[in-house]
Amino acid sequence: MTKGLFCVRLDVHTWRRVTLLAVLTLLPFTPLLEHADVGAPHVAYAQGAPAVYVVTSTDDSAIDRLECLDVESHCSLRGAIQAANAHAGNDTIRFRFATSCGAICTINLNSPLPDIIDSLTITWLGPENLVIRRNKDNNSTTLTDYYRVFTIRGDITVSLTGLFISNGFAKVVHPNTSTEGDEASGGGILIRDATVTITNCVIGSNAAEFRGGGITNYRGTLTVVESEIVNNSNGPTGLGEPTGGGIYTSNLLFVRRSAILTNDTFGRGGGIVAFGPDANVNVENSTISGNTALHGDGSGGGPSDP
Repeated sequence: MTKGLFCVRLDVHTWRRVTLLAVLTLLPFTPLLEHADVGAPHVAYAQGAPAVYVVTSTDDSAIDRLECLDVESHCSLRGAIQAANAHAGNDTIRFRFATSCGAICTINLNSPLPDIIDSLTITWLGPENLVIRRNKDNNSTTLTDYYRVFTIRGDITVSLTGLFISNGFAKVVHPNTSTEGDEASGGGILIRDATVTITNCVIGSNAAEFRGGGITNYRGTLTVVESEIVNNSNGPTGLGEPTGGGIYTSNLLFVRRSAILTNDTFGRGGGIVAFGPDANVNVENSTISGNTALHGDGSGGGPSDP
């Protein structure tokens, strides 16, 4: 039986969100067109130089990545991710909605977003301003109605800032195949091999059949900063014991000034599960509380070897 290293250090017992006013500064980039502005019509970016894509609509229907290079066009989050994947370099996706959507803007995803396969920053003001969610009912009998919000794959670096990620549901869609474990893990976010930082986000009310109702980290490095992992759940499943209602990790996990609250699992580790020889978890100045598990430890981190 393999054992993972599970280190927890709680320096304070309470953590409260501090809303920060963010000043957005455009990252430098090298356009192919001289003196081209970010978002100017038909801007092309040199491969390897950072590009900035601006999402102008909460609509999920526009998928033409070229639209996100035109300031007059209708750019969706889906199109921006496609554009960033097609352009080599550490790109950025920001949001500037063309029409007011009130106090909270919501992007309802009608199908899975493209996997993020190149280094990328997705940033907004805060989770109280932007919700990104699966737009399906959890009682649906159609398997394709079940999908997570973000899938991040490869040896890349990704940053998510100021987002509320909700209502993802990772469920086996293709049973008895090599993909079924991934399909059923990471209700909000699935990470494979990537270095991911989550800052000032809420990962809430997501579900997974197998591992990580909120987030699953396979062989990556995950850092959670000033964020909440709340009300996520996992199980039951036919793949094995469900583990990690909030977070499942098989590699490095750092939790700083964050809260992991009221997550639950049918298996073990309502808050965090760290599994495998490379699993290493460090928690600083954070609260892990109110999590529940049918087996084992629910309120704390959970067992290192479920």
